[in-house]
Amino acid sequence: MALVRFIAFLSLLLTNAAIAQTTPAPISQDPVFSTVLKRRIQYPVLAEQTGVYARVYARFLVNERGHVQQIALIQPVPKKDGFEHAVLTGLKHLPPLSPRYEGQYILPVDFAYINYESSPEPVLPPAGTLPRHYQHDYILLNPVRIVGNNRAYSPKGSHLPTPLNSPGRSLF
Repeated sequence: MALVRFIAFLSLLLTNAAIAQTTPAPISQDPVFSTVLKRRIQYPVLAEQTGVYARVYARFLVNERGHVQQIALIQPVPKKDGFEHAVLTGLKHLPPLSPRYEGQYILPVDFAYINYESSPEPVLPPAGTLPRHYQHDYILLNPVRIVGNNRAYSPKGSHLPTPLNSPGRSLF
């Protein structure tokens, strides 16, 4: 009977350890990180004007002083649309975070697009998962969504109502 209890205890302990590794890091709930990052990443003008949307994965390190360093994109992104530059610039201009977030992270950034002429719902990049070999020793964060729309660059004199979100602002 004691052996059964020990095995049950051990399996419970291992289950909790496995869950702890897949739980998003508390950095995702940090107001400095989440709020400021959404303000710093701007929807690229060319992409917004042409209705292009994408998902970008950025890898970065938070050092012992809370500074974001070693920022790099880890999957090919069309450079001509400006998504790469927007994400790199946004992460580069983050203020120092709490040193308790020291570690290596992967941040998915979804650039969603709303075409108000067809639907008020954002068009999201195709769902996909990041291959495991990119995730080695990195914590995968919750995605950040940046929303662009077709009203931001409407011609002067247009009678389109003002959008609820301005270019590059996140609704979520």
